[in-house]
Amino acid sequence: MITFAAKPGVGKVVLAGRVALAGRAALPAGSPVVLLAGSKKIGVAKLTKAGNYVFTAKLKKGSYSLLARVAAPEINDGTAGCTAIPPCPCAQLSPCVSSAIPAFTVASKVVKVNVSK
Repeated sequence: MITFAAKPGVGKVVLAGRVALAGRAALPAGSPVVLLAGSKKIGVAKLTKAGNYVFTAKLKKGSYSLLARVAAPEINDGTAGCTAIPPCPCAQLSPCVSSAIPAFTVASKVVKVNVSK
């Protein structure tokens, strides 16, 4: 899940949010979050260890539809992910020894802002 909020100011907008999976940071610190105004890239924020990001974009006066997007590589959760899988009474299945989340891209909701100058 990716959260996203925008606070417009004079000639700028502060963009902030969090990238989380099951309540914890979904990606390592330093992972890029691409910030867009429509389809135009306006900046790249870096995730903190907690999965948060903040970026200040300088924008001209006007109305903007903003969003954040992140592309994540495959996440290998090892045996830790097995605890989320309930035991199966099926004798033919092997026990869980490792889990992985495939690569994914996620985008935030669109936030509309008006920037003044």
